[in-house]
Amino acid sequence: MSPSEKVVETGARSVAHKPLPPPATLDGITQILFYQYVEPVWSARRQKQALAEFHRLAAEHDVTGRGRIALEGVNCTLTAPPWGARRFCQGLRDFDPGLFNDTDFKLTDGVDPSTKFKALTLKSTLELVAYGLGGERAPLLKQNTAKHVEADEYHKMLGESDTVVIDVRNHYETTIGRIEPPKNGAEFLDPMMRNSREFPKWLNAPETKAKLKGKKVMMYCTGGIRCERATALLSQMERAEDELETRGIFHVRGGIDRYLKTFPEGGYWKGRNYLFDLRGEQKAEEKDEKEVESETSSVCCVCKYPYALYKGKHVCGDKECKVPVLVCDRCRARADGELKSALRCPLCETGVSLRDLPLPDLVAQKRKLALDGNRERTSRSGGGADDRPR
Repeated sequence: MSPSEKVVETGARSVAHKPLPPPATLDGITQILFYQYVEPVWSARRQKQALAEFHRLAAEHDVTGRGRIALEGVNCTLTAPPWGARRFCQGLRDFDPGLFNDTDFKLTDGVDPSTKFKALTLKSTLELVAYGLGGERAPLLKQNTAKHVEADEYHKMLGESDTVVIDVRNHYETTIGRIEPPKNGAEFLDPMMRNSREFPKWLNAPETKAKLKGKKVMMYCTGGIRCERATALLSQMERAEDELETRGIFHVRGGIDRYLKTFPEGGYWKGRNYLFDLRGEQKAEEKDEKEVESETSSVCCVCKYPYALYKGKHVCGDKECKVPVLVCDRCRARADGELKSALRCPLCETGVSLRDLPLPDLVAQKRKLALDGNRERTSRSGGGADDRPR
């Protein structure tokens, strides 16, 4: 870590099992980012109760935004008045202390009021993140061997050799900003995926496993939720496959959001952080805008001029792709008109596709691990095949 690097240690710490911090300012609105997995999953009745409590608390404290509520938990991006945000989060803790006291509510004060959501939309889904790992294919979080690492410790690990760091986000997010480890530090890996469903395919590829073998494996995403399943998936694969052995799996607690709050000058982060809310993107708070622009290598998909803002909801014209693409102000009219179907994302332009790669057999892996566990318990108890009751 550079001696001149500014570190805000309070920004690096989770609020789980701690009092919620008071507002940093009463100006503007507060954004609330949080997720919480439930294992074993909720019953349909308990999910319905949770949904009703969310709506009640939101109406009481002027909370708006959007979220996903599944049997496996919740994932929300919300906006509220500064004190209303705290009372909403405390209300969830009071509703289910055993669950929501463990939640890391990420609160950002002083946000532009124009980015406040107009209403609250809660969507019932099969998965919190669309990995395509619902039901019996989902890797068990309680068996995940990966470790959460606070942002300041994660920063130090990025300087270590024999380490890889995986950006678990979609490629269109990585295009406008990412972690760039220092020279002789961790090797950066971009799966170059269009959506999270492609991550298990990328992880299952022989060339990926070769890059991870014998290395410390670090992961990061926007707020942490995608890493929960991603690290659990790698943990299961490592325990089930003899040829895949790492030196540990780690992910930053609170994701890029908390990393940038800990390192307001950017740390090893370069460019912009893509956001799924009305702000659009996030930069290191104390980094000059011109410096951010100089760090970003993304370009408009039409004129190829440097550009890094997703505006206008333009998407790749390939019918099997449809990911967001960058279109600068000068090209927007043409992109909305005659060029609309011809727009292409960087992955389509270069022919990169993970679509046809095989998935790992996650159900078979879970069965194998269950059998191995049974054999281990039998061995410890001194039993054997001939000791079975007849």
